[in-house]
Amino acid sequence: MPSYPNGGDSPPDYTTEPGDDWAPSRTQNVSHTRSQSRGTASASEPRYVYYHVYAPDGMLRWLKNPCLTNPFVGRIKATSVPPPLTAASLRRAIVQAEGLPDPLGDLTSLFQTRDSRKAMNTSARVDIFGGELGATAKTAVALVFVTSPKKSLVVTSENDAQDYFGNELPQLHYRLYNRGGEAQSVRPLDWNEPSLGRIKRELICPPRNALCVKRRIAKLEGKPIYQFADLFTGVGADNPHPSDGFMNDRIGSNQENPILIVQPERRPGLYNRPVQIVALPPGVDPRYWGWDSKWLRPSPGDILQTDGVARTEKDSYSSSYVYTAVDTSGRQGWISAHSAHSRLLDEPESSCSIQ
Repeated sequence: MPSYPNGGDSPPDYTTEPGDDWAPSRTQNVSHTRSQSRGTASASEPRYVYYHVYAPDGMLRWLKNPCLTNPFVGRIKATSVPPPLTAASLRRAIVQAEGLPDPLGDLTSLFQTRDSRKAMNTSARVDIFGGELGATAKTAVALVFVTSPKKSLVVTSENDAQDYFGNELPQLHYRLYNRGGEAQSVRPLDWNEPSLGRIKRELICPPRNALCVKRRIAKLEGKPIYQFADLFTGVGADNPHPSDGFMNDRIGSNQENPILIVQPERRPGLYNRPVQIVALPPGVDPRYWGWDSKWLRPSPGDILQTDGVARTEKDSYSSSYVYTAVDTSGRQGWISAHSAHSRLLDEPESSCSIQ
C-alpha cells in the first residue's frame, strides 16, 4: 500500500490553494492541519507571502504572480525576499516580482493588511517564515502607491470584483452633490435615485481614510474633482470628515445612510483648484519664468491654486494664454494655461474653462 505525505491511506485533498480558505479533508492528519492553520509550510509546500497591490485610486487587477484561487491576490516565495527581513526588503521583493514602476522605493508603502491604518516602518522586522504576516490570502500584506507613478496602473473595476465575488464584499454607499443640488452618478443604484452610488470597500486603498475613499469615487465616476470634494459622513454632519480621518465599516454601510460627496465651489476669483506645472514654455529658463513681474516662477511638478479661468492677457512683451494662480508662498500671478504647460488636477486632461 502506498505511503502518502499525510500519513493516511489516500492522498490529501488539495481542492484549494494553501493559504486561502483552505479546509483539510478528513484524510489529513492533525499535525498537517495545525501547520496550515498557523500558515507554516509543510516539507513539500514552500512558504509564500501573499499580497495586494493598490494604486491611490484602487486595487490593481492584473498581477504577474496571482495565487490560483484569487486573482486579486499575488504571492511570492518567502525565500525570494533578501535579508535583512524588514518591511523595506519585502516591499522591494514585491515591486521586483510584479515589475512595478517604483525602482527607488519612494512611491510605495507597505501595510500589514489592507485594513491597517498606518504603514509599516521600513526597518520593521517581518516574520515571513513562521508568523501570520502575509501567510494567507486573508492576511495578505498591502503594497500601496502613496504617489502615482508616471506609468499608469490598471486598477480593478467594480464589474471585475462583482463578477468574481458577487455581492459578498462589503459596500460603501455615497450620494453625489454639486453646490446647487444632486449630481448624476455614472453607476446609480436606482434610476429614480441618480445621485446614489456605491463602491466595494475592498477596492479602497489603505489606510482607507476619507481621501482614499474620495479618490476611489473619483476614479469610478470619471471626475477627478471628487477627490477634492467635501465628504460628510451623514446628513446630520455639520463639518466635512477630515481627509486623514479613518472610514470605519459602519459609515455608508447602507443606502439609507450614505456618505455625502459635495463638489467644491468654483467661481472666478476663488483660488481653490489645484493646477500642476507640466513643463516650461520653450526657451524659458526656470529661473526666469516670464520676465514681467505679472508672472509667477514655478518649476515643473509644482502644484499651485487657481480659479481655473483661462484667458488671454497682455504683458509688457506680448499676449499670452494664462491662469491667475497662487503659489505656496501666497504670491499671486500668471502661469501659462496651455495644456502643454499646466494641467488642472480636478478635471480630465485637456479640459479647461475659457473666458
